[in-house]
Amino acid sequence: MPLLEQLTLGGRLIIPVGKQGVQNLMLYTRTEEGVEEEFIEQVSFVPMLSGQKK
Repeated sequence: MPLLEQLTLGGRLIIPVGKQGVQNLMLYTRTEEGVEEEFIEQVSFVPMLSGQKK
C-alpha cells in the first residue's frame, strides 16, 4: 500500500478499510520491524455530497 510506504519510523495511519457501507477502521504504525496493523472498530462512512443542503 503506497500510503504505508510513506510512513517514517513511529508514523501512524488511521484509515477505513473495506467496501462502502461497513468498513474496518484500522491503525497502522511503522516500527523498526515493519508495519504493525491494529483493528480499532467497525465504522460506516458515507460520501460527502456537494451542493446539497438540508
